[in-house]
Amino acid sequence: MILLVNSRGGQSMINGVPSKQKPFMASIRHRNFDDPFGSGHICGGTIITHNLVLTAASCVEITVADLLIIVGTNLRYNQSMSFNVDAREIFIHPNYTANDRSHNIALIETFTMPSNALNIQPIALSQNSPIVGDECEIFGFGQARSLTAPSQMLVGKIEIYDISACHHENRESMICSNSNTSPCNGDEGGPVVCNHHVSGIIDYFDFNHCRIDVEIRRTTYMNVADYRNWIEEHMRRIGLNDNNENKSVRINLTKVAQFWIIIIILIENLF
Repeated sequence: MILLVNSRGGQSMINGVPSKQKPFMASIRHRNFDDPFGSGHICGGTIITHNLVLTAASCVEITVADLLIIVGTNLRYNQSMSFNVDAREIFIHPNYTANDRSHNIALIETFTMPSNALNIQPIALSQNSPIVGDECEIFGFGQARSLTAPSQMLVGKIEIYDISACHHENRESMICSNSNTSPCNGDEGGPVVCNHHVSGIIDYFDFNHCRIDVEIRRTTYMNVADYRNWIEEHMRRIGLNDNNENKSVRINLTKVAQFWIIIIILIENLF
């Protein structure tokens, strides 16, 4: 396996502009390469619950122990503004194939993120596929070819285009954009946001799109609406497990409390 890790001088979203912090955005990193902080960034991700991150399957073909999720910040190299979350389990779509990158979608179950932090909040899934002409935004981490300034998350505006115009061997469950904005190395797995919902996952890009002399770039993304049932199935299962864990904790705490109450009563009776 070849692991692509962005460096401080690496390429990033083309024609994107610095974005303010988005509470749903996550930076997916390889733990062993994230020193100095930010150098282990692999892909983007989208928080869809407080313990579930949506991303591309091609981003998580590593072990759970190697994954590190950074949330709560729009600055890739600023550790003081971020929150580290460990991964618990990876779910890759059962039909994903690495060769043609079909069904390139995955979920990362994490240990629970802070639920009361305004800078860490989930975004809703889109119920319907975007249509031709819709204006959406893509988000990604990386540097705008700056060798000194800390990297800030970038946002780019895209317009949804007819999928038949995009060059990709597998067009099933994909959406296409046609604009002068394109993702590049390190943006994969990040969200396509349409009407305040996550509608796509940054999936495939041609490295020619990273060239600044290309005016119009047609890029494909995974269509979230086509995978909604699969995503929600895991949301329900993970939510049920969390409820059971919380219930177990409450039961254990209750037993501990009862034990100490009995001890106190016995002591009072002795004296």
